[in-house]
Amino acid sequence: MKRIIQRWLARLRNLFCRKKANPKGIPMTKKLQGAVLVIGSLYWENEQNAIELEKGRARQAWRDEHLRLDLKMPVGCPIRYGRVSTKRFNTYTMVFAGDVAALGTGLVLPLRHSIEGPSWLMDIFKEALELSRA
Repeated sequence: MKRIIQRWLARLRNLFCRKKANPKGIPMTKKLQGAVLVIGSLYWENEQNAIELEKGRARQAWRDEHLRLDLKMPVGCPIRYGRVSTKRFNTYTMVFAGDVAALGTGLVLPLRHSIEGPSWLMDIFKEALELSRA
């Protein structure tokens, strides 16, 4: 797993620090503001309404620590109920799908912390890792 992560980070570094776009290969110094497209229970699940108590706590903590809920922006996206989750007592979960007749609504939520400085690539990776854990 560690080797896969290292290769992924190297590819991103090469993509953003190419000689053509950046002749000296200096890492970006601009401040970036990231956001996450959230659908379904990733937005609303908490300790009080969770099917799995620990998952509800983890999702609430992730939202509180990483996202600006006060700046949410609804957007149309191709989502539907589509996968039965055996880990969640055979309930349906939301999935992204290209075959929907009408768009559902997701929420774009800005990240609480901006991404900047020499560790920008690792900051993006850490945010993605925390999202995958939620």
